[in-house]
Amino acid sequence: MSKLIEKYVEITYNALNIEGVAITIEETQDLLDNKNICSLKDTDNIIATNFVNSLSYVNSVIEKGFDKYELIEYMKRINLYLLNGLHSEAGNIRYSNIEVSGSNYIPKIPVEFEIREDIMKNINNILEDPLELYCYITRNQIFAD
Repeated sequence: MSKLIEKYVEITYNALNIEGVAITIEETQDLLDNKNICSLKDTDNIIATNFVNSLSYVNSVIEKGFDKYELIEYMKRINLYLLNGLHSEAGNIRYSNIEVSGSNYIPKIPVEFEIREDIMKNINNILEDPLELYCYITRNQIFAD
């Protein structure tokens, strides 16, 4: 069993609470056991289910072996899992301008080839330092949401 699976309940509970989903530890365990959580609002139920699906996908990628050259495809698939049923552009690289609220920063429209080059050139070890990759993704606003 991977370390990620051992931490599923804690990771899921914390991530969902950060997203504003009012869920208890017990309900989180039920969610991971594929039990219906009646107390959740419809949107919160979608968010929770999507998170569990994305976490399962990440775990499967790690267990089968991570190929850094497929990183963009992994990122797009994770975005698709997270936003399935919530955003029309789920799983796609952003193709239009956006504004970052509370800031004057306007990230340029990302180009998949350039993203791949930047990551390969500037991020040393994606699996050992995922925070570096996360910061790159959020700073450049690669996805619409």
